Amino acid sequence: MLSVAPFQTIIYEKRSGTAVVTLNRPKALNALNQQSLTELLQVFEDIRLDDAVAGVIMTGTGGKAFAAGADIKELAVLTPGRSRSLGKTRPRADGRYRDARQAGCRCCERLCFRRRM
Repeated sequence: MLSVAPFQTIIYEKRSGTAVVTLNRPKALNALNQQSLTELLQVFEDIRLDDAVAGVIMTGTGGKAFAAGADIKELAVLTPGRSRSLGKTRPRADGRYRDARQAGCRCCERLCFRRRM
């Protein structure tokens, strides 16, 4: 369904009804910057629209961290107006997977969700 150029900060695949979203910024411990949040919004919108996707696995590259959180280096140089704009992106991103709930995954480097029926 998704018809965009390859992403810069994530890897997105669909495998047999499962979407696999991999954060791909290992040098930054997969910290979320504006680019990765924008890409995640696109991916979760695609997942929301695709009834064939029954679950989502989120993981990260590099082996040191799933995700370090916000990219502090990016936040340090933001103007107040740009900071407010970035703050408004997070609720939209959260809403993209609001319909999902965490499945009982015991692996500390992955988040697993499945679509509520």
